[in-house]
Amino acid sequence: MNQPLLQRARRRFRRAMARKTKESVQTWRALTQGVRPGLHAFVVGAQRSGTNMVMNILDRSYDTTVYHERDPRAFDEYLMRSPETIDNLIVRARAPVFVIKALCEMDRLPWLMERFAPARVIWVVRHYDDAVNSSLRSFSKVPDQVSALVDDPDSHVWMGKGMSRETHARLRELHYPGMNDASRVALFWYTRNRLLCDTGIAGDPRVMLVSYERLVTNPH
Repeated sequence: MNQPLLQRARRRFRRAMARKTKESVQTWRALTQGVRPGLHAFVVGAQRSGTNMVMNILDRSYDTTVYHERDPRAFDEYLMRSPETIDNLIVRARAPVFVIKALCEMDRLPWLMERFAPARVIWVVRHYDDAVNSSLRSFSKVPDQVSALVDDPDSHVWMGKGMSRETHARLRELHYPGMNDASRVALFWYTRNRLLCDTGIAGDPRVMLVSYERLVTNPH
């Protein structure tokens, strides 16, 4: 086996062992101490802002039950399943904090925080340069989808949901024919982060803004 494959196999093994250990500890706590979720946390941010990293950090804690957006129990094609489905997952959780990704549901955060109260939001903010570069490598369709949003905010299911008239007007003002891909993705970064204000949760004490750059340079 070549070295890169061996290293990946070792990482997968370590993650699997850590997951098993966490599950065992949480099962013991649930049986002996009756530990169950008392707080629900939604991790959000513009796509490619480092939310996966934050989710992985939270997943290391024995005090969390974490559902990533690739988990079919909680998501269908990256869209969160029904509230009733999430309720069933919460009932089976064995940790004091239930954590779930909500990138495509950012427009519904005020409702989600009330529906799953007590709840908190962790909003990850990354400088647009790095977020755009990462998006261009991973999502080739985003630039054209952004151009479509200029004409119709409802053209791509979740991508324009919750966008205020003011934000859409600003999007139309900034967009122009022939705009390059990087600039169009930057506009998407702008509209997604504007949801902090468009949804009315800016300044809400239940919402924590986390700087990606500060987190990676000073994790503690």
